[in-house]
Amino acid sequence: MSDPNFSSKDTSSLVKDVVDKVLQVDGEGNSNLNLTEKEVEQVTNTISNLLLSSATYSCSNTTDTELKDDMGGDIESYLSVIGDSALKNSKSGANTTVATDAFDLFTAAVSKCNISSEDGIRASEDSPKIFLDLKEDDPDCSELVNIKYYAF
Repeated sequence: MSDPNFSSKDTSSLVKDVVDKVLQVDGEGNSNLNLTEKEVEQVTNTISNLLLSSATYSCSNTTDTELKDDMGGDIESYLSVIGDSALKNSKSGANTTVATDAFDLFTAAVSKCNISSEDGIRASEDSPKIFLDLKEDDPDCSELVNIKYYAF
């Protein structure tokens, strides 16, 4: 998809259809699929290339943005499957970061008592730092919460 001779709306649409089928995302944006580490890498690279291609194609042909509009609702679902799978495959089990040319994805499973941090979190050195604040007076510290953070 990085070759401009093969980058077009039709090519991108075909790749998007393949990603839809591989990730088995339902109409609600959910998937029970758990990708292996290799699959996470392959799907991540494909989605990154798809996003970069879509951005290039949409900028060069502003009258036809169907693909970009079609992808918009699916990107969060794709990244959710990647993040959930990367976290399940993580040896530390605490957090994972996936960085590409198109996006950074940070996923973490943290205790409700550890969500608020003065240090903040960031997917990579180049991505923005975010700060979270739990709005519960007496949280159950044994309960884990998944945090997903996408930076484009």
